[in-house]
Amino acid sequence: MISSLEPSVDAAASETNLRQAVGRFLPSLKDAPGTWSRCPVAFTGDRLPLVGPVPGAEGIYLFSGFSNPFALMPPLARRYAHHLTGQADPLLAGVSPARFGG
Repeated sequence: MISSLEPSVDAAASETNLRQAVGRFLPSLKDAPGTWSRCPVAFTGDRLPLVGPVPGAEGIYLFSGFSNPFALMPPLARRYAHHLTGQADPLLAGVSPARFGG
């Protein structure tokens, strides 16, 4: 648990550990370009969450990147649950991980 907004973190070790852990489940991402960064809140560049299947990674789904989780999570969780039971929801395309071209 983080108890400070400025925790003591070894960035190089954290990135190595993260890449190894991700690589066990998603080998194609192990050497993906990018660098580790600490952030008390996870969000995407377009400030919209990631909700849906990860392109190219069968069976892996994201429900993450909420810059305002208390406002967005409950209605999106409900919509996504309906989507998983076969009910189409065009709103979900706007928050799909596929929007980044993956």
